Amino acid sequence: MAFGRGGIRSGAEWWGVLAALAALLLAAPQVGRAQSETDAAVAAETTAAEARARFEDGVRALQERAYAEALAAFEASYRLEARPIVLYDIGMCHWELGDLARARAVLEEYLRVAGAEAPADIRAEAERILGEIRQTTFSLRVEIDQPGARVALDEVDVGESPVVEVPVVAPGTHVVTARQEGFDDVQATVTAGGGERVTVTLGFAVPAVVAAPDAAVPAAAPIATPPGALAEVPRGPSEPEGGARGVLESPWFWTMVGVGAMSAIAAAVTGGLGLSYRDEYVAGGARDAELRGTVVELGLATDVLIGVAAAGALGALIVYLASDGGEESGPGEGGAAVSLLPGRLVLTW
Repeated sequence: MAFGRGGIRSGAEWWGVLAALAALLLAAPQVGRAQSETDAAVAAETTAAEARARFEDGVRALQERAYAEALAAFEASYRLEARPIVLYDIGMCHWELGDLARARAVLEEYLRVAGAEAPADIRAEAERILGEIRQTTFSLRVEIDQPGARVALDEVDVGESPVVEVPVVAPGTHVVTARQEGFDDVQATVTAGGGERVTVTLGFAVPAVVAAPDAAVPAAAPIATPPGALAEVPRGPSEPEGGARGVLESPWFWTMVGVGAMSAIAAAVTGGLGLSYRDEYVAGGARDAELRGTVVELGLATDVLIGVAAAGALGALIVYLASDGGEESGPGEGGAAVSLLPGRLVLTW
């Protein structure tokens, strides 16, 4: 269809305009995607460059043996670009700084992440360091019967129950403490050397149950006493009856018993020796004057000891009777009595 100059365009022209607009619309996302990819590539290149710069800072600090500064630089580099070799450098910095637990954890992570791609010499060095750490430290496992308890090693928190693993502990003596609300703290002392694996089992005691106060016991009603009468006060169950305390706890009684017993034993010994020497004296024809003197002395000693034993027994008997044999005399009853009169001893009961 055709129109005059300045009139409406032909159908072919309109179709051409629409095709051009469609091409622009279809190309717009591709252009935007390309721009985004370009921006991402630029950002990645910038990040990689920053990571390399931090890594080089770490290498320089490492050459100067500034291990703390090198560690900070390597960790910054790894955050920007997670390359396995940087993990190795981080682990070695921890090793040089004496943080064996972190060194072991990071070097084991390096070997896991790098896998077969780890250079042979670096893998060998990492395994050597790990072997040395395992031989110079011990690993600790703490098992607790209550979940949720905090576990501390030498007052440093190391985890939460029921099971806590501490892979690297310096050799020597350490204190493991478990704390749980509502329970008393429980502790265990651990002593171990390098290369050992120690398991500690802790248990909390059953929490104490506070018993309710007992119901008040009503007081006993007072006993009515007739006017002018004396009220009898009953003895408590713990009060000793009569004179039992006197005879059983009297030092004189036990002194007499001890003297009598020891004297009787000594008399038996000296008497036996005297009889033995006497038999020897008779068998020798009764001619050894020295042996005869020994027999006489042993006989005399035996007689004296028998007398002392008898005196001790008599003294114990007197003390016993004087205390009324451990029984309390009733009203109006006379107890045993000992009287020392001129020239004699009088015992009455």
